[in-house]
Amino acid sequence: MQKGEIRQMGDGIFRRKSGFTAVDNNIARDKKISLKAKGLFLLIQSYITMPEATWLKSDFQRMTVEGQKAFESAWKELKELGYLKSHIMPNGKNGSRFATEFELLDEPVAGAHTFYYNSKGEITSTNLTKQARAKTKEKADNIEG
Repeated sequence: MQKGEIRQMGDGIFRRKSGFTAVDNNIARDKKISLKAKGLFLLIQSYITMPEATWLKSDFQRMTVEGQKAFESAWKELKELGYLKSHIMPNGKNGSRFATEFELLDEPVAGAHTFYYNSKGEITSTNLTKQARAKTKEKADNIEG
């Protein structure tokens, strides 16, 4: 990222992993996940183990031949199947009000994939709680209308 460049909220850094590029058999053998998403997982895994390097979501998108739509589709699949988690915290740097960290998991974890934190580092909501609130509001709007 260039000095003074403003990032979008979802363009966060990855949490570091150490070691060499190895892919757990969980994702390699998971029949629910596409080859496109498996390939993206492998690409990300191969870079986030590098010491002293910081990677952004946009860096990985630029490394692929797929267009934005295909990349986002694979990204979404990794999140929805529990292999990729997003942690969104207030007071980000580089002109953003939020800082985002991504966590690539060797084994899928069901449930929420996006976690929102307050300034104390406590989780205040997730993608699931936000969806539930939106559905409740939609029901209330339909009843009133």
